[in-house]
Formats: sequence, C-alpha cells, structure tokens
Amino acid sequence: MAKPTSTVSSTRPVRRTPAGARRTAAAPASNVRWDIPLNTTNLILLGLGIAVIVVGYLLMSTGIADDPLKNQGVWDNAMSVTIAPILLGIGYCVIIPFALLYRGGKAESVETTSTTDAA
Repeated sequence: MAKPTSTVSSTRPVRRTPAGARRTAAAPASNVRWDIPLNTTNLILLGLGIAVIVVGYLLMSTGIADDPLKNQGVWDNAMSVTIAPILLGIGYCVIIPFALLYRGGKAESVETTSTTDAA
C-alpha cells in the first residue's frame, strides 16, 4: 500500500522585519479591571429578593399536615396554595433579575454659581 504524500509544504512562511527594527516581546496586558458591577442598592434588592423567596417557602410549608397519612393529599391552607407561589414567582422572576440588572441613575454634577454673578 502506498503512503499518501502531502502537497502542502511543512515550512512556515518567513516574516521579515525591516533592518534595524527590534522585535518586541508579547504585548503587555491591558489594564482592564474586572469588577462585579453591583453596588449597595443592588445588594439590598438582592437580599430583599432572597427574603421574599424564603418567606414564600415558609408559607408553602404551612400547608403540609402533621400526619400525611390522614391528610389524603388535601391542602386546605390558602396561604400555602395561593400566596406562597405568588411570592416565589415575584422573588425569582421580578426582584432577583431586577436586582442584578438595576443600574442607578447617574448623579449629575451640580454647578454652583458664585454670588458675584448676581450683581
């Protein structure tokens, strides 16, 4: 069986630099700062969302009977059936995304006028 031959040359093209030009080392890393862009308002809203979710789960747990065998799968607590899922939906779908995406209004600089301009 014959060996396949490659028609592509294995040598790389030579990159020529002008005479007297100096090759530099790798480019320096840029001064990019990677910070989490969350300020105190975002963290307070995030905490509020987590608190609403915890309250929702606590309300949902009130519908579970002490004796599951006698409960027969009937939940008669209105808070665990209606209010808890609403709180969980608001917490997960409204408050948490809003807390992560909220950017406060930029404070505009207030220029003060001197008292000599009034004259």
